[in-house]
Amino acid sequence: MHIHILGISGTFMSALAILAKQKGYKVTGNDTACYPPISDLLKEHDIEFIDSYDDKTMMLAADEVIVGNAMKRGMPIIELLLNNRKKYISGPEWLAREVLDDKQVIAVAGTHGKTTVTTMLALILEQAGFAPGYLIGGVPQCLDSSAKLGAGKYFVIEADEYDTAFFDKRPKFIHYRPYGLILHNLEFDHADIYSSLEDIQLQVHYLLRTVPQNGWLVRPCVENGIDGAIELGVYSPAFCWAWEENSDARIELIAEDGSEFKIKTKFGEAAVKWDLIGQHNVENAVAAILASYKLGVPLQQAADILKDYRAVKRRMEVCFQHQDLSVYDDFAHHPTAIERTTLAIRNTHKHDRVIGIVDFASNSMRAGHHLKKMAKALRYVDEIFVLQSEEFDMAAQARNWPCKVNIKSNVDDLVAELLDKTQHKDGIVIMSNKGLGLLKTKLLASLRNEFFTSQS
Repeated sequence: MHIHILGISGTFMSALAILAKQKGYKVTGNDTACYPPISDLLKEHDIEFIDSYDDKTMMLAADEVIVGNAMKRGMPIIELLLNNRKKYISGPEWLAREVLDDKQVIAVAGTHGKTTVTTMLALILEQAGFAPGYLIGGVPQCLDSSAKLGAGKYFVIEADEYDTAFFDKRPKFIHYRPYGLILHNLEFDHADIYSSLEDIQLQVHYLLRTVPQNGWLVRPCVENGIDGAIELGVYSPAFCWAWEENSDARIELIAEDGSEFKIKTKFGEAAVKWDLIGQHNVENAVAAILASYKLGVPLQQAADILKDYRAVKRRMEVCFQHQDLSVYDDFAHHPTAIERTTLAIRNTHKHDRVIGIVDFASNSMRAGHHLKKMAKALRYVDEIFVLQSEEFDMAAQARNWPCKVNIKSNVDDLVAELLDKTQHKDGIVIMSNKGLGLLKTKLLASLRNEFFTSQS
């Protein structure tokens, strides 16, 4: 059977393509701006794709078309799909039908940390011998792939609140029917779909309605966004973690940068010492460890497995290192994520300066919904580089930012200015949910040329 995927280079749809390939289907796809690491991942799995929507030959030849949520009515390829009465389905519905139907699903939901927690839990279960299936919205470096069918009964999935398809405006996660749910945090995002945090909380409430009474929920004890969803009704026992004593699991930092910490619970303790940094990654790990405990993995065994964890690509990924000069690549595109990422780099005490490159590329960022929060988000940054915005006056918005601001009209000028100002003990972090016009590729090539070619 030939499956064709429209929007194949999205993190969810590319993972779906891998699962379909593992099931023995012929898999092809269309997309635009398919860049690494996803393009590399598709090529590794021998999945043929066209980097445009102009060539519709493979779609018309397919037995079934999986439609990504980036596809809209009015796009020529969608109109052709409908006019030719091709059989089509959304990605989440296909996944529920073809993969999840006979699995116990463990879903990871929330605004931040979904990809990391999903990867951590999948790694723990795999190394503990559970042979899980999984779907991760990123490219993990400690697992074979971003998706795997798995021989075991559990399937770990990143449960996104974004809408399903142009013909199904429900969140993706409503299709998954989880047995266990990790609900990590909730903030307002996706302003193109939701008008308020309350809208998101209502959808999460509907997700909570799908978890059975004999299932479970892992969540922080106190988190305003989650509390608002819980108040609407919860039907499964919850296991809560916190930094305080009065919780089911208490977190205790041993190292300030998060590279070493303990979890203390009423049924035991566990200690983690690893290469990751950041309080947010400590919280990610705690959620994964507690969920794996609910599935039968001893606490310390899970903690020991996480010593082998390596960050998902573009999640505080160190992509350049020369003595004390480091370049990090991070998916941060929300003020909270920007603040947490830069604080983590600051707390390493490795760099004299934290230099940020922020991309206002997400729908919520471009619409200006997070602008008022940027001053707080940038409080751990010494100098920031941004591109001019077509949607708002960047200079006017940046007046109250607590760091030095560099606004450039294009990527080449931004890279040139950054290179001119780079110092030998800087921590430079690229924060974007897009490709940022190949900025990373250009920056790294220039740095390698400066620091290595000149020394040879």
